Amino acid sequence: RSPGWSEVKSLSSAHVAAVRAATGLTLDQMASMLHVHPRTVRAWQSGRNVPSDSASAAISALLAKHTELVRRLATGDQGVTITREERVGDLPRGWWLAAAGQALAVNPAIEVEWGVQRGQVHGR
Repeated sequence: RSPGWSEVKSLSSAHVAAVRAATGLTLDQMASMLHVHPRTVRAWQSGRNVPSDSASAAISALLAKHTELVRRLATGDQGVTITREERVGDLPRGWWLAAAGQALAVNPAIEVEWGVQRGQVHGR
């Protein structure tokens, strides 16, 4: 059996890159959320360095948070209005765009709205 994310001790460079892509984060945004320098994330992605166990756990936690948001969006438990601002609520815009795209793949009937107000996010 394959290990679950919670069982993975150290992530590969491909895992780090995949989590960053799945969450819609830029290199700088992921580094900021993990409280590391962008060069650290770049080194992890290139395979020059391997994330520590604690960094791997933090990366896994980011993915779990994102996966939960996708689930809530796909089931209609949470709605979102995405603005043109850099951040929507407390998260980068790309995070929301990636989650909305993944939720639409699961449930094409959900509504995703473009907003014009700064930081506008709403729940259902």
